[in-house]
Amino acid sequence: MTTLDHLTASSYGQFFKCPAQWDYVHNQGIKIPPGIAAHVGSGLHGAAEANFRQKIVTGVDLPASDLADAAATKYRERVEKDGVLCARDDRPALGRLLSEGVDRAVEFSRVLAATVAPLYRPASVEQFVKYQGPELPVTWVGYIDLTTADNKLVDWKTAGKRWPKGREHKENQATIYRKLFVADRGIEPAATVFEVFFDSKDGAKRDDRTTVRDDADWVALQHGAGIMLRMIEHGDFPPCPPGSWNCSPVWCGLWWVCRHISERQRRLPNV
Repeated sequence: MTTLDHLTASSYGQFFKCPAQWDYVHNQGIKIPPGIAAHVGSGLHGAAEANFRQKIVTGVDLPASDLADAAATKYRERVEKDGVLCARDDRPALGRLLSEGVDRAVEFSRVLAATVAPLYRPASVEQFVKYQGPELPVTWVGYIDLTTADNKLVDWKTAGKRWPKGREHKENQATIYRKLFVADRGIEPAATVFEVFFDSKDGAKRDDRTTVRDDADWVALQHGAGIMLRMIEHGDFPPCPPGSWNCSPVWCGLWWVCRHISERQRRLPNV
């Protein structure tokens, strides 16, 4: 069993989406390659990092063409390094899907250059931050995409469509990163802004979603994290509920592994 010494927002989210998947990845070392959508997000992050890291020094945004090049380069690097999750039915079209993915990353970078980059004066970019508090025997860690001169937290998101109303207030990442920000800066962030880049019938679009968190949100999240740690300690890793949207070969690279194990267990004699 893996000894857990730190937690991240993605690990926390993965556990409560499907504890069985978390177990396969973190205890059994079975790796899931990212899907194309995740690589598109990496491309956008690459463009944002290239722009804002140099803007700290120059105070000037890069040309849109430079951001497009950075997005395409980062996308291709991640595909080559990490591979790609592709459902069996989509494999014959994988080349086309990968090409469409890099086009999406580039389009999102152009929206970033035109409508988002001028809005922010960066203070830090992709900063690693950690917090060890009295609540739990583990350290919370994360990379904050962007902090601004006016003390905002900014996180880049990509999506296939516009976020539904109120989703920004349900994202656990905002609660975790608020605590990391306070641990690093000693002050409260003015707000957390999710810059969401999404597809629409009119092409790539962007929507900014702002949320504010407080200590009550942190207490509630620590309660959930405590349950997570106790389940890990006792080796309790149930699969996600039957019928869950994410429990399919399209959305989970371990779907076939989980199905094979479940069928094998059903064939075992009762003891």
